[in-house]
Amino acid sequence: MTACEEALHLVPALLGVAFIAASWFVALRLGGRDAAAWTIAVVVGTTPLVRFDVELMSDLPSTACMLAIVAVLVRELRDRPSWRITVCAPLAIAAVYIRYGSCLPVALIGAAAFAFGARAIVRRPGPPLVTAGLVAAAIVPLRATLAYSARVPPATPGLVHYVTRAYWYFGALAPPLMMLALIARDRWRRFAVVIGVADIVALGIETAAQTRYVVLGLVLLVAVGVAEARDRIMRSRHRRMLGIAAGVAVGTMWLVALAAAYTARERRHAGMAPTLAAAAAIRHDAHGEPCDVIGRHFTQLEWYSGCRAVHAATPGIRTYVVRDDTGGPGQPEPVTGIPILATSHVQVTRVP
Repeated sequence: MTACEEALHLVPALLGVAFIAASWFVALRLGGRDAAAWTIAVVVGTTPLVRFDVELMSDLPSTACMLAIVAVLVRELRDRPSWRITVCAPLAIAAVYIRYGSCLPVALIGAAAFAFGARAIVRRPGPPLVTAGLVAAAIVPLRATLAYSARVPPATPGLVHYVTRAYWYFGALAPPLMMLALIARDRWRRFAVVIGVADIVALGIETAAQTRYVVLGLVLLVAVGVAEARDRIMRSRHRRMLGIAAGVAVGTMWLVALAAAYTARERRHAGMAPTLAAAAAIRHDAHGEPCDVIGRHFTQLEWYSGCRAVHAATPGIRTYVVRDDTGGPGQPEPVTGIPILATSHVQVTRVP
């Protein structure tokens, strides 16, 4: 593995650590150390997150920022908010600028904070209002700029699939915990539940179903559900047996997740092999000269070929066009050129 490839793997690893840390802190605020540990065990072993881990590059850091916001708000809005609450402003701005789709969850968090923390805010309105003003000043211009961006509504709202195919999007163990969270009585657990449910419902109506869109709701509901389950287990006479059963359930879930991760990785590698072969051929043919590449897997082609990924050929620039037979959207139009690699799966042409 080259140094560049090691860096490519290091970045997602660091993002994953940040996400786990944020999940830990919000679960710690909602249920204590034991509940935080069990929450991490459940979330990290959730099969859909493991299976689609490569799709979470922008979702994990933005979700980590929003989870950190919730953790800060749970602490600060219990009595009189201090100026520490202003740390929520850069976190919210980062969440939105990392992933624009975080606008709606950030707004939901803000609305829930003003609803559940109204008494504390009245006692000391300065810090919360300054925080809200900073967030609005940074996000409103972006929202206004992108207000007229084209958006294709989903054929079927994601909410339908989240409800009817919960196992596919949340795994086997998370849905029961998410349901248990709905009966929480503690005020700040209900605060997290409202945000989690609103996140899933709102994004389920606005977008097609994808687990990565609703990781915030997943983590918050699981954290509250785990806290509620722990409270009930600790009050039971059979808490030892129930604890063992919970450990077996989580361990089984991890085994399923690891198997799913291995299968997905092998399938992904097999599907990408032709594209990587094309990138190697392009790198060999280009001899380090400036070049462009057009293809469906444009990120991988750009990274491994050394060319710039583009959507159309530029006169005067050596351009490679990569087509494969694996299907899917994004295939470039056929281009007459000089074949430099032709296998049963991929054909690369160079535009003179």
